Amino acid sequence: LPEAANALLGVAGGIFGSVLSLVTLSFLALFLLMERPTITDWIFGFTPPQAEARWRPVLEASIRAISSSLLGNVAISLVAGTVAGLSAWIFGLPFPIVLGVITGLLDLIPQVGATIAAIVLVIVALTVGTGPAIAMLVIQLIYQQVENYVVYPIVYRRAVELSAFTTIVAVLVAGSLLGVVGAILAVPFAAIIKIVLREA
Repeated sequence: LPEAANALLGVAGGIFGSVLSLVTLSFLALFLLMERPTITDWIFGFTPPQAEARWRPVLEASIRAISSSLLGNVAISLVAGTVAGLSAWIFGLPFPIVLGVITGLLDLIPQVGATIAAIVLVIVALTVGTGPAIAMLVIQLIYQQVENYVVYPIVYRRAVELSAFTTIVAVLVAGSLLGVVGAILAVPFAAIIKIVLREA
């Protein structure tokens, strides 16, 4: 019993710590967004007027590209969560809303997150029956292909003006070099590189 209690408290503490970290990061990001114009003005206060005139538009365009790519990622994740939640509800899986939320959060990780979410959905579907598990697997496989090669490039082409080829290559290269973090940051970095090269 003491060991079980320690394990349970450890898991609860880990979950609470993760939630607290997420809330803290969210507020830090919010405060940073609110203070960004002041920080930008302060940084450019150390540069000559010619440098500010040239590089301030580049910085503003880069910030817009990052914001647009993150909003695009959230939009794709909302679609993935909705598809997963509706599929879970149709097949009678337990807690379809929770499964949809989990899928949406995991889908924030490009390329890899959708696969992890599909595994979770299929395992939960196995608790209902083999038929729902197979149907869920088929739906997830089809949706992943549509998301990776249709939805993902279309959203990012509109958001950050990157071609479908550039988007997929950027995610694959950054993901292989830096793992999950690289896959998440690939599109914003590609957009920034494009903006700087265009200015150069």
